[in-house]
Amino acid sequence: MTLGISYRYIYLFVEMIENTYLAIKSRVGTRVHYKKGQHIVAWNIACLWARSYQINDEVYRAMLSRGYRGEPLILNDFKAKAKDWFWLLSVAVMLFAVFTFDRWVKS
Repeated sequence: MTLGISYRYIYLFVEMIENTYLAIKSRVGTRVHYKKGQHIVAWNIACLWARSYQINDEVYRAMLSRGYRGEPLILNDFKAKAKDWFWLLSVAVMLFAVFTFDRWVKS
């Protein structure tokens, strides 16, 4: 579960970095004095950290609102009952009827 959340969060973080880089490139251009460049990079790192922290908080609050309490809920092992087998059989019969009807119409 943690890996799944981290996987999505990493892509979101990379997208934020790409957008920040594009914004710097479009505002500053290609040539800038190294002191000014260091200042821009430091400022953007601080802003990126703040946005990352804010998104982390928003994700945690969203998880709490959906019932997360610190432990993942895992469903019990699935055991097929009579109605499951009936449903499977009825779907198989309908598929067979559709394919048989399709072949009969095409002949």
